[in-house]
Amino acid sequence: RLKAIVDFYAPVGISMSNVGTDSRVVQLLGCAVAECPDKARDADPLTHVVSGDPPLLIIHGTDDAVVPLWMSERLYDIASAASLDVAMISTEDAGHSKNACLDPGLAWEFKPANSTAAAGASQGGAMLRWLNERGLVLCDGEGDGGGGGAAACFNAHCAQEFSTCQNDADCRALMQSGSITRTAVQANAEALALAACGCVAGACLAEIGMLCGMFDDDDGEGTTKTSTTTKSMTTASTMT
Repeated sequence: RLKAIVDFYAPVGISMSNVGTDSRVVQLLGCAVAECPDKARDADPLTHVVSGDPPLLIIHGTDDAVVPLWMSERLYDIASAASLDVAMISTEDAGHSKNACLDPGLAWEFKPANSTAAAGASQGGAMLRWLNERGLVLCDGEGDGGGGGAAACFNAHCAQEFSTCQNDADCRALMQSGSITRTAVQANAEALALAACGCVAGACLAEIGMLCGMFDDDDGEGTTKTSTTTKSMTTASTMT
């Protein structure tokens, strides 16, 4: 089960009439919304929000010319009405870019305003505080200056997951094996946490490249060979 979702300017509301003839929506659905309203509702994330969904953090720029800001605002309102654990960061003058949305030089707003995460030093700091409060990263965003601080935080978190794996005999053996399968990783909580850290957060790829490769370059049977560099680093870590 997902522990949380960080959503950067995702397109939602595609079943609404004001986007029903957008060529991208028509291409996705294979029809205009007016011609297939049931299909449009089924494809629209807004129709699937329920109170049991994972915590949701929405991040969007006010000058996004690709995905309009109102889509994220509508998602925030619907999630709030469903009593979902939801928050939103809106960055002034930012376009359709993660770097711009997390640019500490731009003004930004955090909703709900009374959230402790709103006290972050920047958008990146607020994001880290929000994740930290839900037990998902080690650092709390204090003093974070943007993307660099976030990268350092995720690397520190990944390093801890790597250490935890090395202290677990089954996870360590899996890392040292000549091949690895999805089934084996999913059966070991430590390996699964490490795979999620590296493949989702993009941290510590050198140590766990084969786990990330499992998601991208498998041989059709869910198996990926461990690289020589990765295996030697894992063995060295075990010996120290």
